[in-house]
Amino acid sequence: MDYNECALYRCGDCHSIYVFPYITKEQAECNYKTSIEQASTELHNRLDKKMRRSRSRAKRLKSISQGSNFLDVGSNVGFMVEAARESGFKATGIELDPFYVEVAAKNFSKHIHSKYAGRLHSP
Repeated sequence: MDYNECALYRCGDCHSIYVFPYITKEQAECNYKTSIEQASTELHNRLDKKMRRSRSRAKRLKSISQGSNFLDVGSNVGFMVEAARESGFKATGIELDPFYVEVAAKNFSKHIHSKYAGRLHSP
């Protein structure tokens, strides 16, 4: 799923901001398969580009957010978690794939990583 097909919405009760429409299980599985196949060869070549894009998105979120917490479910290697942390959010990412959690631990050392729980957290 292309992120351009999604929109940001704010909950009227709790003011959480979320992406909609949600991706399907099939889309998630396809994204993971494609990402894992490309990760080892492309990750380091595209690190700067991914961080620039994530910083731009985090800046946009910060400008419309009423809170200071950020949760990224399916956080991959933590680009958005790191960008959100840099933007002043208390940022947490949840990632199930141990490979991505390990890559995040190597690239974003300011996070606290738990390989077993699959969580990325910035102080």
